[in-house]
Amino acid sequence: MKRLAYAEPQPHTLCMTMDVDCGVNDVTAVGGRQIGVEDLYAAPTFERALPRYLDLAAAHSVPTTFFMVAASVSTPERKVLLRRMAQAGHEIACHTLTHPKNLGHCDAETLRGETAGAKRMLEDIIGAEVVGFRAPGFFINDRVSHALREAGFRYSSSVNNAIVYNATKVLFSLGRQLSRRPNAFYHVEPGALLAPGYPYSQHPASFWRRSANGGLLEIPTSTDALRLIPSVTFALDLMLPGWVRERFLRLLIARSSLINIVLHDFEFLQASDFPSETPLPLTTSLMTRMDPARNSARYCLVAAAAQNKRRIPLKALVASERADGGAKTAAARDHA
Repeated sequence: MKRLAYAEPQPHTLCMTMDVDCGVNDVTAVGGRQIGVEDLYAAPTFERALPRYLDLAAAHSVPTTFFMVAASVSTPERKVLLRRMAQAGHEIACHTLTHPKNLGHCDAETLRGETAGAKRMLEDIIGAEVVGFRAPGFFINDRVSHALREAGFRYSSSVNNAIVYNATKVLFSLGRQLSRRPNAFYHVEPGALLAPGYPYSQHPASFWRRSANGGLLEIPTSTDALRLIPSVTFALDLMLPGWVRERFLRLLIARSSLINIVLHDFEFLQASDFPSETPLPLTTSLMTRMDPARNSARYCLVAAAAQNKRRIPLKALVASERADGGAKTAAARDHA
């Protein structure tokens, strides 16, 4: 029986990834309106943020895995851009159809559409198989894991077991609820906090447990050794002073044998990219106030090149199916 195998990385491997959310299901900083799949927010992402990032990635030779919200790729120009990204050596992966932050609680039909349906849509656009998936807000549970296996995904990168990050999500959501302000609730699955911090094959009955028999590969977001802080760059920018986050990232990149870094599209947007008086999504509003030169996402690109890391998309970690089976679990446990 063929099983998916984990291709153990060469030493000092970095995987740069980007969630291209287009603000979907975020809330606006003013008025607290929840955002749908709208050109008002998607257009600047495709016309400004992605070209900016692609230029930087090319300058530093960083192939990137882009997790796309399939419904946002709705115009011929955006489809052409995705195909060019794939042809340039970047990976196009799936970030659902419409970015529901309660993905694990969706009904069965909606869940299939957000996984299998989104996968087919992206494959039709780029003309190649889409093998990877990341859940919105890193909210994965056993229902999502099952849907991913049914859809034919080969890996997930949905586990983020950083304690401070998840605690912040819960407190933020509770604060919004207690103040009776509109909120896109951030879900946290307790099992994810118990999952390994290195690539592992998900157990069919419990996604956070390792399986010795192969299966859907999970590639978690990298954290520090204590699992307190994740390598989610916008979160670092919001939580830590500049010198602290730069030291954290420098040590994490230098010392980790495998690092999975998470960027977001809005980190490469500017307030001037939107028409005046546009109510910006909350996270976009916060990030556009920062000095781009101090942006952690940009720092990661420079640091990866400076430290001569081997840079590959996530799909390169998934070995071809092979008859002798078994999921090789990496020794990628070294952290800052």
